[in-house]
Amino acid sequence: MTNIVLTQYGGTILGPIAKAIGVIINYLYIGLSHIGIENISITIILFTIIVYMLLFPLTYKQQKFSKLNGKMSPELQKIQKKYAGQKDQASRLAMQQETQAVYDKYGVSPTGSCLPILIQFPIMLAVYRVVMNIPAYVTSVKAVYNPVVKDVMSVKGYDTILKNLVDELGIKRLTLHFDGTAKEAANSVIDILYKFSESGWKAFTEAFPAFTDDITSLQKSLHGLNNFLGLDISWSPMESLKLHVADGKIGLVALAILLPLVSAFTQWLGMKLSMSAQEEAMKDNPAMQNMKAMNMFMPIFSIILVFTSPIGLGVYWIAGAVVRAVQQFFLNKHFDKLDFDKIIEDNREKAEAKRAKREGYVKSAISQNGKLNTKRIVSPSERDEALRESEELKQNAKPGSMASKANLVRDYNNRNNN
Repeated sequence: MTNIVLTQYGGTILGPIAKAIGVIINYLYIGLSHIGIENISITIILFTIIVYMLLFPLTYKQQKFSKLNGKMSPELQKIQKKYAGQKDQASRLAMQQETQAVYDKYGVSPTGSCLPILIQFPIMLAVYRVVMNIPAYVTSVKAVYNPVVKDVMSVKGYDTILKNLVDELGIKRLTLHFDGTAKEAANSVIDILYKFSESGWKAFTEAFPAFTDDITSLQKSLHGLNNFLGLDISWSPMESLKLHVADGKIGLVALAILLPLVSAFTQWLGMKLSMSAQEEAMKDNPAMQNMKAMNMFMPIFSIILVFTSPIGLGVYWIAGAVVRAVQQFFLNKHFDKLDFDKIIEDNREKAEAKRAKREGYVKSAISQNGKLNTKRIVSPSERDEALRESEELKQNAKPGSMASKANLVRDYNNRNNN
C-alpha cells in the first residue's frame, strides 16, 4: 500500500521541492481568495503559468539550440560518417574534438536542450505529491476541515469507526496514525475525508449523525475548493468515471473521458510546433525519426497519466502543455525573423577568440614549466664548486657545534648507504 499521509512528503529530493511548491500554491490560493476565488484547480493553473514563465529563458535557449541544430546537423552527420566504424581511442578523441568545434562554431551547448526537461520532471512529480494531499500544503484548505475533525475526535472509538469505513469503501493509499500524537490523529482524519467520494460522505454522515450539519457544510465548502468543471480534483478521471456512471451523470462521465484526450491533443500540438521549427533542416537526420516517434508516444503517455492520476495533476499537465504550445507558436514567429547566418558568424568569431585564449593558456603553462625545469639544471662546474664549499665547511666546523653534529649524521648515513 502506498504511504501517502497528510503530513508532507519527506523524500530527500522531492520532499523539499514539494514543500516549496506547496508554499507557493498556498500563497497563490490566499491571494485568489482575497478576490473571491477559492478554487484549487484555478490556483494550480495560475501556478503552472508562473512556473513556465520563470522557465522561459531556458525554453528560449532550448528552442534556439533546436533551430541552430537544424543548421549544423549536416556538419555533425559528416563527422559521424567520417569516423564511422573507427573504435580506436585516437579516432574517438578526434571525433569528440571535431564535434565540439562545431558546437563552438554555432555557439551552443550539446546539453543545453536537456536542462528545461530535467527541471520540469521533478516539478511534475512534486506537484503530484502536493495534489495527492492538498490540505497538507494549503493551510487555508486544511482549516476548512478542522470543525468536523474536532467533532469526530470527540467521539469515543472514532478511530475504529473510521478504519471500518476505510475498509468498507475500499480506500487505498492511506497510512493512518491514530496511535500517535493528537496532531497525527487529526491529520489521519483529514486524510480519510480528503479521499471520500459521494458514497463515502454518505456513509460518513451515517456513522456520525450528530454532526450532520457540520458535515454538510464541509461538503459544500470542499465542492467549491476541489471543483474542476464539476469533477473533484482529488479523484482520477478513472475513479470519477466509475462514480458518475453509477450515478447516471452523463455530462461528468463525458468530461472524465475528455480530459485525457485533451491532454493527448495538447501534448501533440506542442511537439508538432516544436518540430516544425527544424523539420525541414533535419529531414535526413536520424534524430528526426526519434523525435517523430516521441511525438507519437507522448500523447499516448499523456492519456494513461491523466486518466489514472488525480485530476489536479491532469490540470497541471494540460495547462503546462497549453502554455508550452503558446510559447512555441510565438517563438517560431520570432525565430523566423532572426538572421541566423549573422548569429552563426558572430558565434564563429567568439569561438575563435575562445580557442585562441585556450591556446594562449597552454603556451603560457608550457613556458612556465620550461622556466621552472631550467632553474633546476646545474652545470658540472657549479656542482663541483658546491661540493668544495661543503667540504670546506665540514673541515672548519668547531667541535660540538651544530655543523659538526650535522657532519657526524651525514657521515653515519653515508657509511650505512655504502
